[in-house]
Amino acid sequence: MRWSSSPEKLRNGRLPSTIAPSQTYTFTVTAVDNNSAGMATSAPVTLSINIKAPLPPTIVTPMPVPASIALPDAYVNIDYNATITAKDGIPPYTLSLAPGSNPLPAGLALNTPAGLVGEAFISGKPTTAGTTNNLILQVADSLSPPGVSAPVTYSLTVRPSTNFVGTQTPGDIWQLVIGHSSPTDGAFEATDQGSRGLPGATTWKILRPFSTVNAGFRKYFSHFGVCTPDGCDEFFGYAVEMRDEMELLQPDDVPALGYLSLTASRVVASVANSCPNLSAPFPATAAYQFVTLPPHTFSTTDTAYGNVTLMQTAASSYDLTVTTFPLSGPSNGWTTFSNISCDATLQTITAPGTSPVTAAFSSHGALVMDNGTGIPIVGVQQPPGMLLTSTILAGQYLGVLYQSNSQASIITQMVGFGGPNPGTTLTGGPYSNIDSDAFSAHATNLAIALGTQASPGLFPGGTLTIGTTTVTSFDVVAGQVNGKLVLYGVGLDSSNSSSPQPAAVLLVQQ
Repeated sequence: MRWSSSPEKLRNGRLPSTIAPSQTYTFTVTAVDNNSAGMATSAPVTLSINIKAPLPPTIVTPMPVPASIALPDAYVNIDYNATITAKDGIPPYTLSLAPGSNPLPAGLALNTPAGLVGEAFISGKPTTAGTTNNLILQVADSLSPPGVSAPVTYSLTVRPSTNFVGTQTPGDIWQLVIGHSSPTDGAFEATDQGSRGLPGATTWKILRPFSTVNAGFRKYFSHFGVCTPDGCDEFFGYAVEMRDEMELLQPDDVPALGYLSLTASRVVASVANSCPNLSAPFPATAAYQFVTLPPHTFSTTDTAYGNVTLMQTAASSYDLTVTTFPLSGPSNGWTTFSNISCDATLQTITAPGTSPVTAAFSSHGALVMDNGTGIPIVGVQQPPGMLLTSTILAGQYLGVLYQSNSQASIITQMVGFGGPNPGTTLTGGPYSNIDSDAFSAHATNLAIALGTQASPGLFPGGTLTIGTTTVTSFDVVAGQVNGKLVLYGVGLDSSNSSSPQPAAVLLVQQ
């Protein structure tokens, strides 16, 4: 059967290749039968097609009900991305601020990537905390002239954040930015600067939301996952936080995916960094005590603890003297870094050189320093006087236990110490289920016996008991950071005489 059509409105039996909306096209069609018995032609039929204009685009996500909608929270100095989805009209769409809208928060912009036909984004890195109301968005489609959606009014809150600088292994510097939308959740961004000090090129960077689980740990969720025929997995890490002061972070352990350049089980110890501002007249000094984050291998002659003297010689000029001690015995000596300044942007003190020495000081007395390719150290400002051992033992702490079991194995466990009935030792243990265990539910197979306080906050010569193993010469420094105690200890597990291994505990009072 063959069809024919008329009049000239149709070309080769089809509508014109370019049609206009809101137009009516009228044409006549006939059918011709080509069977072997002879040809027959049908009576002509007149048809009309009304080409209606497409529906204008509509914003559908976030749902435009009620009249004003809160977009997901953003955080100062943390990458932000909010998706705006539309339908109808002729995609791709263009996102814009409607007349009468307030401007976006500083650092954010509207973004419509090429190739995405139904989505647009508010993205960037906000620079100032606050809430922007009356943020009116609209989308336009690709018609000429374009169809434009009805405007939708949003609000966007940018939460404040805190910058941290940390260290994980010798010569490795990290930056963290942590923001809170409430006491129990928020987001953070971690940047591994590698062995180049700060600012340094980024080795890897990752953005995570977090929530607080039952015992008070932070649980950081990844934005990526791995899918197999059996299902998809989401990776996460845990952290202990003293809000706006200190962070002990254990990253995800997924090196096979190429996301991590370092051994994930090594804890990242970090402090909220600020340029030290000692009281004039200059020179003015402040004393800190530290323990090291030990490497895989460790011996009684390796640096275990020490002290840092910070001397401010002018408004932004400092000298650092680092004195180190082995697990037992006299000092290994000292090193002085002179006439160094504090970076006003990164809020860190960095002594230049082929192996930069970077130090971060919190405004309330915490210290992190990466001594080039030598040792990473974590410490606290020396207390003004001797600490009461009974006060330390009465505290309740969360933290991490670091053990190196062999040349190629590191174990980091999240632990809790202390309780309602302190004795002569500080007892605690790892959590079997951080997600649900209360503080009182952690194991109690660990015990710290403090040595004799040699100077304010320094307790050399104690012991750490791990099950049936005793770590001797367990040296502990203790001090207050913003009114809470921080305890760091390091020692040597000599139960395997052929290959003694280090053990360290980092604890913050809750």
